Amino acid sequence: MAYSYSRIVLTCGVSAFGGRNAGRDWATRGGWLRFPSPGPAAEPPEGRSEEEALERFRAACAPPGALSSALADEPRVSAEFSALALLRRERRLAERPVIDLIHTSTFDGAAAAVFVGKALQEAFQARVDLAPVRMDVNDRDALRGHMSTFMLTVADRLRRGVPTHTCFAPLGGYKVMTSLGYLAGAYCGYPTLYAHEDNQVLHEIPAIPVRVSREDVEALAPLMRRTWQLIELARLSTEEIGQVQRNPWLFERDDEHAAVNAFGRFLMKEPAYQDLFAPRLLVAREVDRDLADDGRRGFVEQQLRALSEKLRAGGADADLVHERTWGLSHPTRHAYKGASNGVHAFRCLYEWADGTLRVLSAWTDHAAYERQIRARWDQPDPEYVEWK
Repeated sequence: MAYSYSRIVLTCGVSAFGGRNAGRDWATRGGWLRFPSPGPAAEPPEGRSEEEALERFRAACAPPGALSSALADEPRVSAEFSALALLRRERRLAERPVIDLIHTSTFDGAAAAVFVGKALQEAFQARVDLAPVRMDVNDRDALRGHMSTFMLTVADRLRRGVPTHTCFAPLGGYKVMTSLGYLAGAYCGYPTLYAHEDNQVLHEIPAIPVRVSREDVEALAPLMRRTWQLIELARLSTEEIGQVQRNPWLFERDDEHAAVNAFGRFLMKEPAYQDLFAPRLLVAREVDRDLADDGRRGFVEQQLRALSEKLRAGGADADLVHERTWGLSHPTRHAYKGASNGVHAFRCLYEWADGTLRVLSAWTDHAAYERQIRARWDQPDPEYVEWK
């Protein structure tokens, strides 16, 4: 039985700005974007920042009927538009569908998503939600994290609909998004749909069962946590190197380094495995005692969970190494400048290793932090209490 789709998770590229498509002409005539080369790469008009140009382009697309001239010739809108038009002609598109439009966070990727999203709203009465993702294809280590985040985004958006009426459609973006998106969709039990804008035939790929043994994941969990960030092979044991070699579905390696791959990272963030991979939080007993039955504890715990996620993602912002402000250094310890909730300002002294955050001291008053940070910097290791 062929079902109609009421929710479609689309990857959006920049085909709307291709030389043959009307979106490029529409954006150029209005002076909203400029195209310095024959390709679809868009840039802001001279004298405008990317942020300003994108906001003006979004406003230009917003009024009802604003894109009517660009949508007059359906085959010349975009690959995403053509696929939905084909679904509608074959009576496979539900009325008022929900479209999750995943796009790269580059300027032209965001601009194309604005244009395509408005086109789908106007032509198909769709409810469109834009979901930007980063894809730094020039940084292999960063890309590993971006790819797993993309897979999690696909999985999250698909799970908002039922499998019989929801699909993943990789119609634009980088080619790696097609294979990783299908893998995420199949893992969750959702089909993939593909249609090229010049080939008016739908291709539907069922969700081939992707089964992952929990026993395998449990056995490899310690090494997965350890290799979340790229690690030198010299720091791994012979057995760990063997595990990397025997499990290329979870790990990648070169001559000198190893790391858990994009699919492994995806599994590590899946709800089913959070008992194995959620960062451990160990807090000095003195901190735990100070916050017992205290209204600040919820705020502090939220800040520490946020810090854990930043560290696990490989964050490198200055707030993670705030000790540099004070001219302090230590092989493993760091000071963190957290957020403020309008009443309290969070600061802490911490250590991070193998997925475990150890909090030696914590402050909710910035003045106290300034007075005490130097004195506590070289304090002995405290006794810890685990926060669940």
